[in-house]
Amino acid sequence: MMLKRLAVWLTAVVTTVVGLGLATSGPAAADPVPEELGRWVAYGNTPPPIHGPSLWACSETRNVASDGSVIAQVCAVRTVNGQGVQGAVIIRNNQPGLYGTEVAFRLQDGIGRQTIRWVCPRSGVASRTWSVCYGRTFPEIFHAWIFESGANGTKLYESPPV
Repeated sequence: MMLKRLAVWLTAVVTTVVGLGLATSGPAAADPVPEELGRWVAYGNTPPPIHGPSLWACSETRNVASDGSVIAQVCAVRTVNGQGVQGAVIIRNNQPGLYGTEVAFRLQDGIGRQTIRWVCPRSGVASRTWSVCYGRTFPEIFHAWIFESGANGTKLYESPPV
């Protein structure tokens, strides 16, 4: 029971940090959404492959830093063979120094099921570079989008469907 309370409390804390409101009020609250760790991929000065062989459906960019020097964009990504979907959050750091970023996002399929919520823990995005947080690929999802996401407490836009 104590582990369950700790898990609920940690989920609420992480959710608050990344700005994705999860309504929990303790052990009697609804079950939290299952959560997985995403993985960060650094792209350096080369933008991520949003025009590559996979189909990327991306939202508009959003300022994450108050001065506009760091932007984020959420994308639903369809695999090359068209059989799977994953989520991704692109971060561009235009600052002269390292920028600590954490993100979270959730994918919804066309029949209204909500899948796992991904969290990429705080990581440093190098100066004037691109980094992407990727979630796991789900097979056989034929219509999906990222409907809830955030970076450093800033809510991001929904992605278009893929």
